Amino acid sequence: MRLFLAIELPDPVRAHVGEFLDGRTIETIVVERWGDDYPIKFTRVENLHVTLKFLGEVEEARAEELRATLGEPIEVPRGTICMSHAELFPPRGTIHVLAAGFEGELEKVELLHREVEARCEAVGFEREGRAYRPHVTLGRAKRPLPGTLRHRLSERIELGLPRTPIEVTAISVFESRLRPEGPLYTRLAEFPLNCA
Repeated sequence: MRLFLAIELPDPVRAHVGEFLDGRTIETIVVERWGDDYPIKFTRVENLHVTLKFLGEVEEARAEELRATLGEPIEVPRGTICMSHAELFPPRGTIHVLAAGFEGELEKVELLHREVEARCEAVGFEREGRAYRPHVTLGRAKRPLPGTLRHRLSERIELGLPRTPIEVTAISVFESRLRPEGPLYTRLAEFPLNCA
């Protein structure tokens, strides 16, 4: 099974982002400026989340080890964050991924990420080499978008983001099934943070 660990978003936050994406304001910028040659595949509302760690294909026995290690008390303080700005990846040059970044108690999310990395490493998963930047992927460009759109896209994304506080209280384990119409994410387990 293909697994990842994530922070789930509250339904009202997902709904707000979904309405913004359905309004096609981001796509309008791209089409107006560059035509239909630069389509964007937007994330389905039910799939919006903050990834903590992507694990890839995991055998059942190893998945059980993962559940066991995550099931031990997670002594990481809960925190509050909110969407605040656009993140366009990579940070320079052509744009492949459109995302929303966060502000708030990010040090608590980073502490949670370090704890997740340590627990995953203890059961045989490699640590991520890149610095962790919590974000929600809004869409992926089917062809890289010109870097000249960076400023306009960032402005438009930031205007549409919900400023609703999001309490980080748990880690969820998801299975990702790839399908032609888009991935299907199923939550397999949830593990609460012990520190208020």
